[in-house]
Amino acid sequence: MRLLLDLLAATGAGGAGFAERGADGAWAVTLPPGRLPDGERVVRRALLDPALRRRALAREQVYVPDAHADGRGAWAVDWSGSADDAHALLLLPLHLQANAAGFVLLWSARTDAFPESARAEATRRVQAFQRAHLQGAEREGAPEGPEATLTVEDLMHVLSSDGELFERCVALARARVRADSAVLSVYHPAEDALEVKASAQHPELVGRWLPRGQGLAWRVLATRDAVYVPDASRVAGSVFLNTPRSPCAYLGVPLISPDGQALGVLSVYAEHREGRVLLAGGARSVLEALGRAVSVALGRQLALEAARQEAQRARQLAELSLRLEVLHDPARINAEAMARLLPLSGFDAVAYTRVHGEDVRADGPPALGDLPEGHLERAEAYLRTPEGRAALRVLLHRGRPSYLDVRADRRLRRAGLQALRTVLVVPLGLRGRVVGLWWFLAFREGVWVDADTWNLIEAAARRVEHATERAVQREALQAESRRVALLSDLTSGLEALQDPAAIAQRGLEVLIEYSGLAGGEYCEVREKQVVTRALAGVAAPLDAEVMWRAVRAARTVQVDGAQGALMATPVFLHGEARGVLALSDTGACTVSADVRALLEAVARRLERAMERSAHIRELEERREGALRTLGKMLEMRNNETQGHTERVTKLAVRLGITLNLPDAQLQHLRWGAYLHDIGKIGIPDAVLLKPGHLTEAERTLMNQHVLIGERILREQASVPSEVLEIVRHHHERWDGRGYPNGLAGEAIPLLARIFAVVDVYDALTSERPYKQPWSHEEAMAELARMAGGTLDPQVVAAFARFAPGLDRRAKSAVAVAEPDLY
Repeated sequence: MRLLLDLLAATGAGGAGFAERGADGAWAVTLPPGRLPDGERVVRRALLDPALRRRALAREQVYVPDAHADGRGAWAVDWSGSADDAHALLLLPLHLQANAAGFVLLWSARTDAFPESARAEATRRVQAFQRAHLQGAEREGAPEGPEATLTVEDLMHVLSSDGELFERCVALARARVRADSAVLSVYHPAEDALEVKASAQHPELVGRWLPRGQGLAWRVLATRDAVYVPDASRVAGSVFLNTPRSPCAYLGVPLISPDGQALGVLSVYAEHREGRVLLAGGARSVLEALGRAVSVALGRQLALEAARQEAQRARQLAELSLRLEVLHDPARINAEAMARLLPLSGFDAVAYTRVHGEDVRADGPPALGDLPEGHLERAEAYLRTPEGRAALRVLLHRGRPSYLDVRADRRLRRAGLQALRTVLVVPLGLRGRVVGLWWFLAFREGVWVDADTWNLIEAAARRVEHATERAVQREALQAESRRVALLSDLTSGLEALQDPAAIAQRGLEVLIEYSGLAGGEYCEVREKQVVTRALAGVAAPLDAEVMWRAVRAARTVQVDGAQGALMATPVFLHGEARGVLALSDTGACTVSADVRALLEAVARRLERAMERSAHIRELEERREGALRTLGKMLEMRNNETQGHTERVTKLAVRLGITLNLPDAQLQHLRWGAYLHDIGKIGIPDAVLLKPGHLTEAERTLMNQHVLIGERILREQASVPSEVLEIVRHHHERWDGRGYPNGLAGEAIPLLARIFAVVDVYDALTSERPYKQPWSHEEAMAELARMAGGTLDPQVVAAFARFAPGLDRRAKSAVAVAEPDLY
């Protein structure tokens, strides 16, 4: 191409090339003839770079003094072909066809290769070449007919327009140049399409979109100059939106803002009549003047709209900041920002993934927007492949928002993500490292954010990072406060407990809440078996190998891994392992050192409780033995049947169990049975051991033994009041005729009523100096007769429920009215 050689000579560039996109979307590259070893490879690769092509087509001229510094991460050009890292680029749009787009690229290894004068000269040569190429053959004459005129009032009418700017413009254009139709189209860079905003003849066309290459208006935009076509029906690429294709003249002028930005096209059409075009003479000048007026007014509207949008973005950012200030949960902060940014971005969906090293997990807020089913899962799976991890490393290294060129990446199509068109990735950092990524996803063509929206998203990301940092700090402080409270509660709570199982239960509950682990367990070790005594949370099955390792090593054993975590510490009593206290979690985690220290502290507290419990149990056993021995001694002095104390104790406890008495009352009942006749120690032998019936005076003296016994035991602080009640009231009668207080019915203490039944039964079935033992059946019949009179009928009924199991039998029975019970 001659133009490229001229540009090389005029600018002193080291390389040049021309890239053009045809109607089918394919790009073709043209290089100047001759050998350019230093620049050819770099120029060819640059011309084929998608990001660089978009940048070149978006502006009138792009000048990059140092492409290596400016382009790092912005495009995929490999600049390693030169020994010098510095490269200057000059990109100039050049459109040679109505349905095509292209640009010229000049390259130099020197950063000062393109001063302002060289750039201006290159721009002039390219535009001159473009005009000569496109308009030379089409200027086949000027519109005929009476001269068109445009008054100052017409221009002021357009400039003062506000909401009806487009409608006034097309009406005025049609009237002044005497056209059959006038259309005004606005260019949208993001969609790379023209939108019909007003039509003087066919209002139903308003809102129609013309993609690049469809319609003669694209030729006007390509040349950035007026285009006249005598017969549009004979030109390829012309579009007849609402009428049959027929001969008509076309005249279009570009709408260019004062800063050189292409805003749209103003077009008029005139049908052929009697073989002639009746478009007014001077129509081009009139239409160009009208176009300039519309450009000024439209530019003003766009500037106002831009200011309004900027104010709106600032307000939205301020609202987002205020909203994030009152939120404390990082997940809610993230979700709130995503919900507010998605409609502003223009993308179809937004998702969040949490970053773990080089791994990502979609375990944050749910994705928002129109996201095809399964797409997020496939994207997450792709990012776990070697290719995906490599792409992720690039994103994390950049640490700033960037686009993914998904259409050029065949690996994404193989991963089932071919529906994606644009992906904007925004990293979110916390304390100097990337912890999450926003993925703005578009499934439509041409979705790109402008600079203002880009800045808004970046600013919102920083706000989210700051809010998340505050939330994390707040959560850490709250967690520390909870830990302190839990530790205080643990210390005071364990000191108040004495039962080892209760201590283990409470300790595990506090440790789970403190550590965040799933569960805990306390097991007792019995030879080669374990018995669970306490469970808290959702404990994982205790690993026997880890447990026995802890026992054998006599220290805490910890296992952390991807399948879960387990920490076990042994519990000893008198130097022997008696149990294992363990914390566990089914997920990948690591148990911290402070949790380990607390677990061991709970184990030591548990050991002290076990020692104390064992000591108390030993003391109770000694006291129990002493009481039982005392009962037997009294039994021997009282001339009772041998074994009376053991028998009534066992029967009383068994009857108490039948009546569902708690353990504490069963103990009181047992002690009362041991000591029920301790007062007889104060009765003279002449009365106590008298073989025959007692006189009235002797009986009165004998009845004093219950009061003597209570008086003796009351001086012992360790004897519970329930035991004293048995000693004092076991001779009371249900009908109130007993002694010492003549209590009746339920006024008699329950334990005394229970003991009275078994005492009578044993007296009936035991041999006495004055009688033979009764049979079991005879004794049960007598108890039934005494129920409601001497004995509590409900207690007698309870005794009868387990009495059939008693197999004691007497040799004979001597009928007496009632046994002589003292």
